[in-house]
Parts: sequence; C-alpha cells; structure tokens
Amino acid sequence: IKEILDLEISFIASENIDTVLNRFKDKNFSNYFLPSNISTGLNFATKIIIVGLSLKKGDVFVIENPEIHLHPKAISKFANFFTFLVSKGIQVIIETHSNYLLSKLRYLNYTKHLKNDDVVIYYKDQQIDFKPIFINFGKFYNEDGIKTSFPTGFFDTDLENLMEIR
Repeated sequence: IKEILDLEISFIASENIDTVLNRFKDKNFSNYFLPSNISTGLNFATKIIIVGLSLKKGDVFVIENPEIHLHPKAISKFANFFTFLVSKGIQVIIETHSNYLLSKLRYLNYTKHLKNDDVVIYYKDQQIDFKPIFINFGKFYNEDGIKTSFPTGFFDTDLENLMEIR
C-alpha cells in the first residue's frame, strides 16, 4: 500500500464468526479509521491491492476503473503492481479510461518488464466492435502485426490541446 499510494497506512483486520472489520491506521494519528472515513480512491485502491495479493497462479483478476479518484502517480504505480501480478501467473483484466495506465503499461513493455504476450488492449469504439491492439517494444500493433496508431479520441485529445498551447 505504501509503495503504490505513498501513504503510511496499516491495514488491520479483526474477525469473529460472522463479520470482518477493516480499520486503517496512519502513523500521524493515534486513532483507527474505518474505510468509510478515508478517501474513496484510497479505500478502493486498498481493496484492489489486498485482493491482488491474495491471488495465486492461475487466478483471474477483473478490475473496473482502478484509476478512480487516484493521483496520476498512483495510477502509474498500479501498472507496476498489475505487472507484478502478471509475473506471478495471474491473469489481470482491466477496464480503464486512463491514458496514464496505458502509457505506463507501454513503458513497462518497452523496458521489458512486461512481455509482449502479457498484454492485449481491447479498444471499444462506439461505431465498431472491440478491436485488439497489441504492444511490442512500447509500440501499438494490430492483429496482423502491422504497426498502428491508437484509435482516435483517447491519447490524441490531450495531444491536440497541448500542441495548440505550444
């Protein structure tokens, strides 16, 4: 949790026969916090980390929008965490709208921390069905192995604005 979220938080679980109580503790405070008393992003991210670390080889982990309410730096670090899970033989399926997450996955592939066969992006456009996009040495390729651009409306929206400012 500290490595991804840059926070000193302890996760404490106490259980009885019927329930499990989760509480958080910050080194700067003497009291414990319930999940409902911390940020939505931290609460959601902590659950993803705990579930991810409880998985074993051959398991499938499906995550919807792990970037919700997180700082871009934390989103980027989540890509490292997902790469770690993949390296342990866990299949990770992520639904995301985060260019930060996709850019970091490209970088991890480019630096050989994530193998070409370990990542496939299925892009859904409103006008077409799911389109597989492969990453090889950080570049995008279509299913025929031809280098391609990422579909419009994702990475290009920020780029157009930045180029205009320039």
